[in-house]
Amino acid sequence: MKVVLLLAAFTLSTTAQLQLASWDNSGHHGKPTSTTYLPSLSAIELSHPKALSHVISGTLTFPSASANGYEFNCEFWQTRLAFVWVDGHLVCQDNNAYQPDVNTVDNPLPIQPGQRLSYPIRVHVYGGGKLNIEWKNKDNSEENFSSIASGLSPEMTPQEVKRDELQKKSSHGWGNLLHHNMLAFTSLPAAVAVTLQLCQISTKKCITVATPDGIKSGGGEAAKAMVRPGPYAYDRSYGTFSFGNSNSSDTSLPLGNLTVSFSAGEENLSVWVAPDCAAASFDCDDLALRVTSRFMWQREGEIVVGGVGEGDGDGDGDNEIQFRPAGSIPDFKLTFTEPYYNVSTFEDTETSGGITSAVSFKLNKGAIGFTTDETFTFTGRRRKIEEFIAGKKHSHISHVTSKFNSDADDISAYLGVEAAAMWTAISTPAENGHATLMPVSRAWSRIPPTNSSDYTYAIFDWDNLFASLLASGDVDIQKGKQIAFSNIIQSFKSKTAEGYLANCAGGGYKDQDRTEPPVGAMVLLQLFEQKYGSLDSDKWLIELVFDDIMDWSDWFVRTRLLPPLNALALRSWVEQSGTPGGMQLARYESGLDNTPMYDCVEADDATCEFFNATTGFMELYDVGMSSMFVQECIAMGKLGNVIGREKDSERMAERGRRMASVIRENLWDESRGVYANYFPGNKTFSERTSPTSFYAMMLGRGSEGSGEEDDRRATLMVKNWLLSKDKFCVVSIEEDNTDSLDDDCYWGLPSITHDDPAYPALGYWRGFVWGPMAQLVNWSLLNFDHLGVVKNARLGLVKQMRGLFNDMWRKHGHVCENYLPHKIGTVVDGKVWDDECTGTTFYHWGALTASLRLDELRGE
Repeated sequence: MKVVLLLAAFTLSTTAQLQLASWDNSGHHGKPTSTTYLPSLSAIELSHPKALSHVISGTLTFPSASANGYEFNCEFWQTRLAFVWVDGHLVCQDNNAYQPDVNTVDNPLPIQPGQRLSYPIRVHVYGGGKLNIEWKNKDNSEENFSSIASGLSPEMTPQEVKRDELQKKSSHGWGNLLHHNMLAFTSLPAAVAVTLQLCQISTKKCITVATPDGIKSGGGEAAKAMVRPGPYAYDRSYGTFSFGNSNSSDTSLPLGNLTVSFSAGEENLSVWVAPDCAAASFDCDDLALRVTSRFMWQREGEIVVGGVGEGDGDGDGDNEIQFRPAGSIPDFKLTFTEPYYNVSTFEDTETSGGITSAVSFKLNKGAIGFTTDETFTFTGRRRKIEEFIAGKKHSHISHVTSKFNSDADDISAYLGVEAAAMWTAISTPAENGHATLMPVSRAWSRIPPTNSSDYTYAIFDWDNLFASLLASGDVDIQKGKQIAFSNIIQSFKSKTAEGYLANCAGGGYKDQDRTEPPVGAMVLLQLFEQKYGSLDSDKWLIELVFDDIMDWSDWFVRTRLLPPLNALALRSWVEQSGTPGGMQLARYESGLDNTPMYDCVEADDATCEFFNATTGFMELYDVGMSSMFVQECIAMGKLGNVIGREKDSERMAERGRRMASVIRENLWDESRGVYANYFPGNKTFSERTSPTSFYAMMLGRGSEGSGEEDDRRATLMVKNWLLSKDKFCVVSIEEDNTDSLDDDCYWGLPSITHDDPAYPALGYWRGFVWGPMAQLVNWSLLNFDHLGVVKNARLGLVKQMRGLFNDMWRKHGHVCENYLPHKIGTVVDGKVWDDECTGTTFYHWGALTASLRLDELRGE
């Protein structure tokens, strides 16, 4: 079949099945210039020369369930970039962004008995070309690939339409949405990247890449960038950061530093770049600011750079860059406060692999400003840009100050939480074309092989889910809400073909053997109820992802219940092939990669006494995972009732009640007064205790006579474990005196007890303090706020966590992956630990330690 696209045409065939919308620009922007309909997904030719991007959309209904799955066969010819999604499953792509391993993608796509049969289908194509998509049911070994010409509808559900609308809004305008490089200011939908680079004139070496973590170099001749992130407003109206390099011997630039302040909006960008030329060690005569400009992601357009030198006297032309996106996306230009001294074009092998235009400015005369705002005319432009950004800063700080009644600690916490969310918010065409999502760190990527770093990113299950709590830190700001919603959607839509949220996913790749802790329903419930006040207008979000949450829960029941108790146990297992993984992969499912709770007697995992190499099960009933499973069931019960899914709601609630009974009756260690992991092999409790033991309080206060016993257990755990300086070192708000603590357990809630043999050495989940554990323990304790000792301990924890966060944020501008529990300067085993993060230095979930306080204020 050949489809001829006629601009402004709208026809509907009697055999119409799917909608094809085409645009005369390469960003799916504005109203389509052509809409027509397709009877199948076979032999589609996108041939009109003025149609530069296309979306095929609708609903695909599978004819029946298929345990072995429906396999898709896709062929592409001459496309610039193409992705095919069925629901959130990236079943095919043209390999121009990624070259995935066929064993790590959602193709074939199983449909379990009892699952729904209808799913949204989207095909995004950039450029022209041809495509052909076929399928077959692998339950029938004799079946060959055939055309997809039945079970198609041109309509998507209202919830899917709202999803597309919201996600386009979330990424629209100027921001810093390119994952691998915070130095790039991006404009969507044009997909322009304007990147700041610090160069040494004499050696021609440049800092070309930086991340908030300050740990990534550009490679090649690039120097290692050191970064101090600053505040970044939820609406992107104001932000600031500094970058340069250190004084150490392994860098190739002399000590230099640029402070960048900016205002990024829906339409305009204004930036002020100030060098620090005051220090004697700086040689600003030998430093230059290079500004590169290009189009990302195979988007089309033209960049025109003005002349070189002092100019012709009108003030413009010699100090501007014009951007002309192809088609109907409006042109715009960047105008600088100074003329550039050099213009160059080169192949950018260090960042994008594409052709890049660049202009350079010497830094010995002070700050450089630039803007897209054409109301800033030549006369006084320098002053106007500087004053405009200063005004945006003042407005932002004034808003925050008034919000918290000038409380310095709460203001600091808010600014840090906000920065953690906004500096990690990115966009990529591989995630529904235009979605905003929040990878834990810009320094981490987990994707199939790619020929451009423009496509890097990673989705880690619980890391990304928690991030939506951070993006919703100010419920009055619409852009933050859009980002929070977009991120949680993409988190749920990263689920595998089997129905679980993968440990890690990106670019079509998904871990095929394991998940991570289930927290998504609880995060969604918090967004709906606590953050945004149970608005009817937000119910569509619950309707959109509710089946995904249930699929995840069903998968747990199908694959992670360990007999005879049928509590949850960790496992590494590829369901489609029936292949077990190893002990370490099972540990990864916990999210607690090296916790002492899962230490084997022997160092060799292959001989671990409680790992079954045949089934991939860790034969240990896990109180933390089981309790989070219950919390999810409780949350699903509430969410289902909100959207009128009472039958499913009761099924999930009953599932939670059954698991709660198993935990209460079997995982309470009365001899130690704590919930604990349990080895069914030798019928003993584990003696390694972490904050996951408190997660059993997620069960809440039971009924039918168990309430008093639950209160008793909660009181024992808080008094003897949470508030003990030998265990978890939390100071009750009543006492409010951390001087009583040992200096090596000063901040409280280490990831293993203070008296555990692993604690003195520490290391990752072997004693460091973690934001997600603080969040989960706080949720657990809230269920027993009616007990004074529990509430006071919880409020003490909230205060300690805010102090821990502010310590690193104020000193370094860092949001730590994990935190040292010691008071700074404490000598432990002859070692004085650095006054710094103990993990990655800008990892968004570290800000959960501070968001506890913001949530507390919201609830008062």
